[in-house]
Amino acid sequence: NRYGLKPCKPQRLPLIRHGFSHYDLDLQPLRMQAQAEPTIAEVPHLAWVTLPRALKYGLPAPVRKLLQSLLLSS
Repeated sequence: NRYGLKPCKPQRLPLIRHGFSHYDLDLQPLRMQAQAEPTIAEVPHLAWVTLPRALKYGLPAPVRKLLQSLLLSS
């Protein structure tokens, strides 16, 4: 709601497990499509980027793993 998005029914993606030195982190990603054009452009410190461009940023390993899997599946 904050950015003008109206998400559709989420699709569960495969669970991602990321191991740290003392524990494992399980992430359950969800893929959703938006019904409306988001208003992110009105927020100066936020911007939409393409998936390949997002992978050029410094990202936490589990997030990078998720984005790489999305790139391979598209």
